[in-house]
Amino acid sequence: LQESLDLYRDLGDEAGIVRATAELGGVAIAELDLDRAAALYEECVPLLRRQGNASRLAVALGNLGTIAHMRGDHLTAVEYYHQAIAAARSAGDEDGAAVNLHNLGRSEIALGRLDDGLETLRKSLAIARRLGYREVIAYCLGGFAEVAMGADDAMRAATLLGASERLFADIGATPDPDEAEVQARVAAFIVGELGEERAEELRVHGASQELDELLEDVASRA
Repeated sequence: LQESLDLYRDLGDEAGIVRATAELGGVAIAELDLDRAAALYEECVPLLRRQGNASRLAVALGNLGTIAHMRGDHLTAVEYYHQAIAAARSAGDEDGAAVNLHNLGRSEIALGRLDDGLETLRKSLAIARRLGYREVIAYCLGGFAEVAMGADDAMRAATLLGASERLFADIGATPDPDEAEVQARVAAFIVGELGEERAEELRVHGASQELDELLEDVASRA
């Protein structure tokens, strides 16, 4: 990728420069080199704005939000996610809007803004259900479980955690490290509040519920 970027620079091919730079940013995130990743995506953003490429701009801004979230800078993450959502919507990119709305909701939850986080997750869920975007639905269910934990509702947190775990398993997806860490915290919370046996019963109950029925419920309350 670096060789590709060097060649694109020699050619003065701005579209190629942005594409290679963004790919290098993805590699840096995977390697947890967040400083390099942030620098690379920050280099992309003004070029994408100049090109008028709203869809790719949404991705770059969303990734900057994720980097800030991973750093624990949730206020900055919220700012980037708002920009990413606006860019995705202007591009008609509903997939991107759903992803960034979910991510925004999780940053709001991290800031202790449970009501804002809940409302944003509901918006993400509505789009994901319309698109049949099951991975985003699984992440949203995890977010609703996190909100329930924040509200000290251990029974609901356990049910939603079970539903999220089941959907991840059904689609053969592995939660990202942040989500796995949240799942572990929710699991520890429900065991501490309910005991291992009751916590497991409720997780199994959540996993066995009809998904559409459960989603209708979380769309109206959580």
